[in-house]
Amino acid sequence: MEPRLRCLIADDEAPARQRLRKLLEVHPAVEVVGEAATGMEAIMMGRELRPDVAFLDIKMPGPGGLEVARQLLQHATPPMIVFVTAFSEHALEAFDVEAVDYLVKPVRMDRLARTLDRLSSARSEGRWQQLLAETLRRLGPGEIAPAAPAPLEQIALKDRETGEREVVRLEDVEWFTSRDEKTYARTRDGQERELAHSLVKLEAMLPGDRFLRTHRAYLVNVRRVIRLVPWFHGAYNLVLESGQEVPLSRNYVAAFQEKVRWL
Repeated sequence: MEPRLRCLIADDEAPARQRLRKLLEVHPAVEVVGEAATGMEAIMMGRELRPDVAFLDIKMPGPGGLEVARQLLQHATPPMIVFVTAFSEHALEAFDVEAVDYLVKPVRMDRLARTLDRLSSARSEGRWQQLLAETLRRLGPGEIAPAAPAPLEQIALKDRETGEREVVRLEDVEWFTSRDEKTYARTRDGQERELAHSLVKLEAMLPGDRFLRTHRAYLVNVRRVIRLVPWFHGAYNLVLESGQEVPLSRNYVAAFQEKVRWL
């Protein structure tokens, strides 16, 4: 059995997102993994969730659907792009940009079914990369390559009770920790939320001037550290603005000293 198509929906209109989700969930071969209300949320969720397909509204607050597509297509494993637009078919042709497909609002069940069939067939027949190459060609190499991806400033975290994902600013994260084969983030409001990546992957993604490994199970926002308390055998406890403490093991003391000058 083919794995389900993992889909991300990005649209600033909640009714439009809900309608598309309901239409997609009718198909057993489809799984909706996230919804974004802005272009920036779509970029962050695309980075976090790694969907197979991104349904992008053309006009959204912040980066629009076209710019979001360019950002997503820079990923190592980019999704297929389907634009969802209120423009007529004739008006859409004025864009010198195409995707794997596009849907005109209000999205019709039969039209969506054809799009999903095309995507599923492309994957089963091994034409997934061919479709991706077509998308890249149509967007134009000059439009994709010039700028590096924006620095990571936000991250999508999962609420353990509701399963919903919330986009959180990195500056509001105190630390990331790993336990029981899962990774969690603690934020300044005292909440602890789950996320998909391992600490090793997070360490590579996060800005190194802000987040440092202090222990095999902790990545800490050094801007939230206010005090170091000596512990046993050359280790320390780091006291954060919230009053919480996290360990700084002796194996990571030297690297910590390089980033946080000790006088």
